[in-house]
Amino acid sequence: MRKPNFFALSLAATLICLAGPAIAQTKKTAGRETGNPLPSVRQVLSQPLPAMNGNHLRVILEEVNFGPGASAPVHTHPCPVIGYVAMGAIESKIKGAPENVFQSGQAFFEPANGVHEIARNASRNHPARLIAIHICDKNVPLSMPVAESKTKEGEK
Repeated sequence: MRKPNFFALSLAATLICLAGPAIAQTKKTAGRETGNPLPSVRQVLSQPLPAMNGNHLRVILEEVNFGPGASAPVHTHPCPVIGYVAMGAIESKIKGAPENVFQSGQAFFEPANGVHEIARNASRNHPARLIAIHICDKNVPLSMPVAESKTKEGEK
């Protein structure tokens, strides 16, 4: 008997939760029979994932709310993370990559174990909301602090 691919099942479950009603209705039902307009779909991000152990795979979806001017301390994620800005703008920098400002409706990918040097609300006046999707192949904390001295040592 073939074992189920837990990665594919977890990813599909996450996508269904995010797309919900758009996936649940067929084109025929959504357009012709109900008279409702069809939903629009746009691909926000496409990213190959690293090889992972499917026996322990899980997907965690978090909502991260940044108040005006709020920022997270320097940290790392042991698992790959997909970030989607649901509201406002998020300033982000992963060690070794350029700093970026992601606006509402934009997404980004963080590789596993990358040092997140900057994660903050780009506005001092308005809140921002980030949806973070962690794809983990082991039971680990989703985020771990990194001593700032370690991030500065790597720059020398």
